[in-house]
Amino acid sequence: MAGDTAISAVTTNMQVSDGVEEEVASLLPVEAYRSLTSVSRPLLIKMNAEFLQNPKFRDHVRGFFDPRALLKGILTRYGGQPFRFMDLPVEVRLRIAEYALAHDEGLFWHWESYTPDKMIGRFRKRRFLFPDHNHFNPLGLACRQLHRETEYIPFKVNTLHFDVMEMGGDSFDDYSEAPIEYLRTAIKALRHFVSHASTAIIVATRIVHINCFRVSEEQLLLFSKVVKETPHMKIDLCPCWWANSDGKRTRDIDQFMDDGRCYETILSKLNFSHAGRSWRVRTGSMDRAAIDRLRKHLSPDDFTTALRWIEEGL
Repeated sequence: MAGDTAISAVTTNMQVSDGVEEEVASLLPVEAYRSLTSVSRPLLIKMNAEFLQNPKFRDHVRGFFDPRALLKGILTRYGGQPFRFMDLPVEVRLRIAEYALAHDEGLFWHWESYTPDKMIGRFRKRRFLFPDHNHFNPLGLACRQLHRETEYIPFKVNTLHFDVMEMGGDSFDDYSEAPIEYLRTAIKALRHFVSHASTAIIVATRIVHINCFRVSEEQLLLFSKVVKETPHMKIDLCPCWWANSDGKRTRDIDQFMDDGRCYETILSKLNFSHAGRSWRVRTGSMDRAAIDRLRKHLSPDDFTTALRWIEEGL
């Protein structure tokens, strides 16, 4: 049979003596081989041949099962001396850390405990992307010196998100009755962070992203009072309905423009001028295809306005 022929080929490639043929047969039972898919069978044969002929491949496999053996091989290859990260100048270490600790999605506030007598929160990577690996500063776990040196860096190089949908705990109850509670809950988390974080972290924090449902006069007045407490931070207020407009339908584009004009009117009424303001009302990011749809549907003047909203915010 084809499966038996393949097994024979594997055994032949191994070039084993009579004394170990039974051992080889026990390692690769025919029935186990037959259970493999047509894709996996050739792969197994190639891996076996590579293991026999390529010492580097054997070292790789050995390192998978025994990391100490892999480390020994690396040290031997480089003269027995390990690379010492802490021997680098501190400026170089910090620059490397800035690259290593920057996360594309940013960091998201999460309540570990959310009760009137015990409120504990922290930032972590987005929970549905990294459910089991949420420590955003692994360098800080290496030693006390690196913990001190890198404590503030994740806050310098990442956008900090206060999104109630990511917060967990019982914070969802706060916005179940009225949309404005959504923003109030996010602001409560921001204030908790500002009041408990170290001075180094607060000074390092640059970009904060707060989600809300829609923007109203009441919300903006509340929001404007809070941002005065953190004047050095760039804070984006993102109405989720406006932020999620990707322009796939004509009515979505019309709604996007209506919402933008409405928010401009509210900001003007409250005398919130664009100049000198550290916060913005932002749309969501749009890809090239969404912007092309806006260009096709809108007049040149309206498209210029929409592009300004997307790039600069309100």
